Amino acid sequence: MSKSKYPLLSYEQIEKVIEGDTEAMNALVRLYMPYIYVLSKGNKDIEDMVKAKLMKAAMQFRLDYEK
Repeated sequence: MSKSKYPLLSYEQIEKVIEGDTEAMNALVRLYMPYIYVLSKGNKDIEDMVKAKLMKAAMQFRLDYEK
């Protein structure tokens, strides 16, 4: 498997994010901070709103593929 030039979260970290682990959630936010900063154009209120939406979406994500 080739190395990605972009940092990624491991499957275990993603599972922890879904469970609500604070450390894993902080890692997720750190991973996306460059994108969040560009989207918010430095506006702290928008930055906080985008972070909150990212965390909410991550908590709602499901890994159960069985039907």
